[in-house]
Amino acid sequence: DVWSDVLTDYENEFEMDQIIIKTFEEIDNRLFQHLLNEQETDYNQDGTTAVILFKDQKNNQLYIANLGDSRCLIMQGNKKIFMTTDHKPDNEKEKERILAAGGKISGDGRILGTLNVSRSFGDFCLKQRGQVSKYFGLNKRHVKEEKHPETGEIINDPIEMIEKSEKPMFAADLVSIEPEITVLRNNEHFDNSKEPLVILLACDGVFDVFKTDDQIQYLIDFINQEMKIKIYDQTILQKYGEEVAVLNRAARKVMHESFDRDSSDNISVLMTLFG
Repeated sequence: DVWSDVLTDYENEFEMDQIIIKTFEEIDNRLFQHLLNEQETDYNQDGTTAVILFKDQKNNQLYIANLGDSRCLIMQGNKKIFMTTDHKPDNEKEKERILAAGGKISGDGRILGTLNVSRSFGDFCLKQRGQVSKYFGLNKRHVKEEKHPETGEIINDPIEMIEKSEKPMFAADLVSIEPEITVLRNNEHFDNSKEPLVILLACDGVFDVFKTDDQIQYLIDFINQEMKIKIYDQTILQKYGEEVAVLNRAARKVMHESFDRDSSDNISVLMTLFG
């Protein structure tokens, strides 16, 4: 619905990358209003990352937009063609933006010692509009007061400072809603005329256990091998055909392999082909 609304309003005015950015902004706006109207206290300080893919079949190109630490991995055979970069607070570009807004990054790479991604939907306690509402404000769950090491006296209480403030604490959002957009074009970034691209979209539960270059290559080889095995879910095969059945099986195998490697985070996996 959000995509359709934005496309209707802006398709003749903006390029695709700008439409994607405006869609992300509108999703965040609607989430903010929903939480504010419903007073859903269990979720008012949570957030989520995202990665999306658009296939431009007409021009034979791909649009990838990522926000936070969900990733897109594109491969062809046993070769990595492209992989998005996570948005982490200690990345140089992200760090510069956060510090310029008046934020701080803890020694373990978290914004104000709490969040270890620097772009997301939600997380309004680290965005300007959330900070002017006590409902979304930072609380003891997110930041702790600083105490004198000898006397135990509270010398800095961020919660009290926020509650007394009638304006945002920071000059800009510490957590950004702007996605990073990449456009991959045939004959410039890839050639899918003979062999299709295999595309994996997954959250950090997968990439927490596939971190290094060697582990990513193992994942690519693993997917390539699994897609050659002709064992399918018969319901999916009959309903959607062989291509979807192959991708479904490979995606499930990636999920199980991540669990087997003791991933402790959420695991979501989507796979598709291009070419």
